[in-house]
Amino acid sequence: MVPARDMLLTLLHQGRNGLIGQMQMRHEMYVELRQGLQRLASELDERLLDVPENEISLAMTLERLPWGKETLLGGMLFARGVTGAR
Repeated sequence: MVPARDMLLTLLHQGRNGLIGQMQMRHEMYVELRQGLQRLASELDERLLDVPENEISLAMTLERLPWGKETLLGGMLFARGVTGAR
């Protein structure tokens, strides 16, 4: 119930123009993040995966990650506030 209420209050506060502005800013930031992650993937000889059905998430292969370092990487991402990493 609380998330729905918070969303309603945010939408009422921002109004139509505020919401459209937030959506445009999110799209611009997504494009910038995608380009940066693509450069990083190329430098590490990895691939950025395309998932056309999902317009928000990004995925990168980790084939070059040393065996046993998965939890270290996960911990580093979590400590930096990255959520939803798998």
